[in-house]
Amino acid sequence: MRVAWQHEAAQLRDAAIFIGLPNPALWSGPPVRESAIPAWMEEVKFFSAIEIDSVLTVHSRSGNAFELYGKGRSFLNPVRLARYVPYTVDAETVEENPQALAAARTAWREYVDGIAQRIGAPLQVTEDDADIPEAIWRPGGEEGPHLRLWVNPSYGLAPDNPLFTRIPGRALVRLDAHAPQDLPGVTPRPASGVNDVPDDVPAWYQEHAVEQARLEYEAADDDDLLNDRLRHVVGSAIEAGTSIHGHLGALAATPVAESGPDTGSLLWQHTFEHPDAPQGRLPAQHMAHVISVISNHDAKGSTRTPESVEPGLTLRYYDLFDPRMQNALAVTGREACALWKSVRTSYEASVTGATFLVMPQDVLDRMRSAALGTD
Repeated sequence: MRVAWQHEAAQLRDAAIFIGLPNPALWSGPPVRESAIPAWMEEVKFFSAIEIDSVLTVHSRSGNAFELYGKGRSFLNPVRLARYVPYTVDAETVEENPQALAAARTAWREYVDGIAQRIGAPLQVTEDDADIPEAIWRPGGEEGPHLRLWVNPSYGLAPDNPLFTRIPGRALVRLDAHAPQDLPGVTPRPASGVNDVPDDVPAWYQEHAVEQARLEYEAADDDDLLNDRLRHVVGSAIEAGTSIHGHLGALAATPVAESGPDTGSLLWQHTFEHPDAPQGRLPAQHMAHVISVISNHDAKGSTRTPESVEPGLTLRYYDLFDPRMQNALAVTGREACALWKSVRTSYEASVTGATFLVMPQDVLDRMRSAALGTD
């Protein structure tokens, strides 16, 4: 078995305290513009640093990293969920599945006891042998956020699932902080009404991109799509004779085919502000997608994005940034970011033609400053 302890129980107790306090600035969500996020962090207490990637991650002073999610990964006003994983165990063979699950249950109990020593006994706690061991705290009272510490087994590590004896599984101990209900001061951050998409992008391109953003926003609650994705991941892992996480790693490591010299490659980052998009957020990914589709309609094979070629096409379909997919597969957003980093690196290495950047001006300015060493 492979076991990863990220922090001791004492540090997790600190995490439980600061994430459990009502903080309207945190739960109301960050501004859309990336350059405004550091100022938002000044309003949010208990966090010392922030990471901006495909997932927005905040770090505590004790070193714990919490991933923030709203409706999916792109729509963060309000933040609905902050999650942290202090413990991971992987079975390397199917024979190790029972030991891996038992180890996760033991670790979960140690964390429950450790947190209870600092903030009191949980309001609800299951028995150690429950199908899904969990403990619930409400440090801020009934109107505050609630904490859920639970054992999150992957599909392959659920004893009542036939996959338990077919593929190696994994289990996480997760600490999830769920947004408060009706806490005074917690309201979704209003959209700014600003449109920072470059003026040279035609209006009808923007309309199509906004529609893509709306579809993503609505798909965050699509259970049928979720099940289709899960079946594809699990089926592919079985076909490859590996674990779910082995399949994901192998997928991300698959080289991207080299592009032709006449093919333009689009790279995108972060989110535009747009008054017609959900929450005023227009992920740059959707703008890049629309530009690529329209360009290819006029001249087939003229442009591409990381999500339009393998392995990015399949990884995009899996959407490992959906908290429900993370729960089913026992993956973290940080792991999903690492998989995509591998794909992007391979994609960039495959480019032989021109590269075009699709991103807000403030993101582009930051990248230029970093490249010049002035950031």
